[in-house]
Amino acid sequence: AQIANEADPAELAVPKETVELYRATSVPKFVKHNSIFSTRVKKSRKMGTNLANNCCGCFSLTTGVYIIAGTDLLQGILTVFLGLCVLTAPDQFHGHPLAHHFLYNETTVLAVLVMSTIGGVSVYFSLCAIRGVRNVDPKLLWYFFLWKAGRAFFFSLLLLSDVWKTLGTEFQGNFLMLFVTSTAWRAYLLWVIFSLYEKINTHDASGAALAGYNRAEIEEHMPIVVQ
Repeated sequence: AQIANEADPAELAVPKETVELYRATSVPKFVKHNSIFSTRVKKSRKMGTNLANNCCGCFSLTTGVYIIAGTDLLQGILTVFLGLCVLTAPDQFHGHPLAHHFLYNETTVLAVLVMSTIGGVSVYFSLCAIRGVRNVDPKLLWYFFLWKAGRAFFFSLLLLSDVWKTLGTEFQGNFLMLFVTSTAWRAYLLWVIFSLYEKINTHDASGAALAGYNRAEIEEHMPIVVQ
């Protein structure tokens, strides 16, 4: 078989079609696998101009995502803690029994429960992001990206509703500026997270190195590209 792959078909009296079919089907699997990843890396490099190479111009992408996830983690823990403080308040609230306050303010209690739940979910996805960056796991980073995108969309709608309510008033400009600034900042953070995810998911070794990973981490988690 090895001779047939290297010799001239005419010398072996083997039909040319048979030899060509053998050569096409005898390509090692790892070569085909590498070609697939090479195609994905080329596509990633074409997208390189649309991806971030750092965070805020002074941090690597890995450090930037660590900071974003750490901030969300702290915010989620504080939200859950404050919610528990409200639900376990002293027996008296403004001179009335706490049960009386909860009975006639169920909306407040529901809001506290919802915010505490959101805080707990935020803690979970923040830990996913931290683990994803440390283990070079694009799936966990993608989960965090989707969570951040959903929250960004929700808060943008809230700010947009405030702008709508203040139309024609002297506060319209302030709320509009708050909406534009907040939405732009959240979009930038999403861009940073997605950039790191894309560099890892496409097995772009040079992009991963630029994002803040050292060679040992790249060789461990992306061995096909480094070989």
